[in-house]
Amino acid sequence: MGQCTDLPGLPMTLVANQLVASQLDCDLTMIEAIYKQCCKTNEAVQYYIGENARINQEKQGMCAMGKYMKEVRLPTHHKKGLIQSNWIDLSLKVFTNIGHCGPIIGIKRLGEIDENLFLDAACSSGISKVNAAKNRKAWLKKIQGHIWHPYKRITEDGRSEEVLDEEDETLKELKAFEALKEMDRYNSSGRTIVPELWNYKEGRKVTVVEAIDCLMKKIMDHEKEKNCNKRRRSSRFRYTVWHNFLLQLQWYTVH
Repeated sequence: MGQCTDLPGLPMTLVANQLVASQLDCDLTMIEAIYKQCCKTNEAVQYYIGENARINQEKQGMCAMGKYMKEVRLPTHHKKGLIQSNWIDLSLKVFTNIGHCGPIIGIKRLGEIDENLFLDAACSSGISKVNAAKNRKAWLKKIQGHIWHPYKRITEDGRSEEVLDEEDETLKELKAFEALKEMDRYNSSGRTIVPELWNYKEGRKVTVVEAIDCLMKKIMDHEKEKNCNKRRRSSRFRYTVWHNFLLQLQWYTVH
């Protein structure tokens, strides 16, 4: 009798269980969605943590590099003058021994009167070559002397500067404007002739790159004449070594 009275309540219990199960499914789905979102959020957080660490590391590296450059820069400037001076001395010695590198690069004596032009002008006036050579030496001494001062002071845009006076009678007679201008530019204090590696084609000093390239070309040509494969390989190796050295030397001379 007791069991029969409980039977009518069974359907209500099943419905309640189904509702609970359905609610649990919804809760599980929501939990899974929340979990996935948490995973994505965690990945994003980890990514930004890593990026922040990388940025901080780069900042530290840049600060360290900046500190290093500050420490190195001062002695580098001190070394620059010494390197340039040694480079000039070495290159002049080398080119004095090997001669000009074709018609373009060679040693020019800045401030020297062009001998050919002077002799041509003298001979055209009926002066012998011997007397013309003596006159040239006399004029050269006059240029190097400090008594003759063919300069004038001009003012332009409020700035005063000293320039060569092209109307100076002695200067016009000598026609040594270019020689004196070179001497004044490169050694105005001593008024002496200055030997310099010169690019005759462009009318300027030779750069480090041009000088090294010229030397390497002469080495390669010399090795080709000997027609020795072993020496060719050696010369190519030296060419590479010199160019690596050149890059470092050029950096020092520019910075």
